[in-house]
Amino acid sequence: MTQNTHRAVRAADSSLRFRVLLIGASTGGPQALRCVLSGIGADFPLPVLITQHIDASFAASFPQWLTETTGLSVQLARAHTAAQAGCVYVAPPERHLIVRRAAAGGFVLAFDDGPPVEFVKPSIDMLFFSAARAFADGCLAVLLTGMGKDGAAGCRAICRAGGYTVVESAETCAIFGMPQAAIACGGACAVLPLHRIAPHILDKVYGAR
Repeated sequence: MTQNTHRAVRAADSSLRFRVLLIGASTGGPQALRCVLSGIGADFPLPVLITQHIDASFAASFPQWLTETTGLSVQLARAHTAAQAGCVYVAPPERHLIVRRAAAGGFVLAFDDGPPVEFVKPSIDMLFFSAARAFADGCLAVLLTGMGKDGAAGCRAICRAGGYTVVESAETCAIFGMPQAAIACGGACAVLPLHRIAPHILDKVYGAR
């Protein structure tokens, strides 16, 4: 499908299977995130939640940089925010971003101030686990480049809940650690090079209704 076709489908039918797009990244992640977000476009019909391992000194300017380089509305996540379609929310430093179901049927952003998970805080796994519990097969998740194995168990949890995961392949990863761990534990529904991830996301979102 072309992007124009996706826009037409969105206008005609909003009964999409997936409720949220989750993205986790670490080393090499900012440029990978820029590529994926630019590819899905500003009219993307789902909220996008990101956990990126990043130094606290860069955290404040990171959403602004993503906004300027992708054309999407990117902001640091705030607790109790009702996530909106087409908006991108980034986990702040030293806080685990999670999601909770809201009484009205949507969901709100929240934080877990527990200890680091897989030696990192914020943790990709914490975000992915919470979304798997909240939305089960309504979760669509992407795990990008990074060292270690954060996000791997979360990807497996999403797969077991009936959701769908995409992990970046070795050919484009700056570091293949996290995607490789997800593949090894059975948490990867698809393994793709970076330039193919955004088109695949669009096909899954608009094709799974």
